Amino acid sequence: MLTTPPACSLDSFCRAHWRRLHAAACQRGCTSAEAEDAVQDVFLSLARRGVLEALANRPAEAQASYLFLRLRCVLMNRWRDAHRQRRGALSEALPLDDELVPEPPTHVTPATEADRPWLEKCITLAIEKLKLQTREKTWDQIRPVLLNEGEVAQPGAQRVAVHRARQRLRHLLREEMNGSFRDWNVS
Repeated sequence: MLTTPPACSLDSFCRAHWRRLHAAACQRGCTSAEAEDAVQDVFLSLARRGVLEALANRPAEAQASYLFLRLRCVLMNRWRDAHRQRRGALSEALPLDDELVPEPPTHVTPATEADRPWLEKCITLAIEKLKLQTREKTWDQIRPVLLNEGEVAQPGAQRVAVHRARQRLRHLLREEMNGSFRDWNVS
């Protein structure tokens, strides 16, 4: 069981290392106030973890090297947090007024709308051919995954069967489209 060290020994331990740690933090580019905060964070983290008493019983060289290492870690974490890009930091803020919100771009043209029934027919025929090629039991397992009806964890054999079925479906769809899929701009 760890006990809290007496206040005078903790105070003397911190005073013994304070100036050197403060100077080291300033040498690494911190202002005086930032260095004070970093050194306080080092001592606070050690006190919270109950390491100060054990550290105080070690030789002075071991104490200093451990404290400098902890200070370096604290400074690196502070630098990382200060330079972290926040989610959406580079994106523009959208106004909340409906009138000012830009319309999303659409790629719907009369040509793509005219091809929609043909494409739907090709997909339906390819799925029907795939259904005929697979066994009924396998089809019942694969169908929900292919049609994204349920996203559940799948065992290894089922994942392999779905992968193979998707490959076959791609091949059958290309056959149904009779090579005209090259005309489509897939994005």
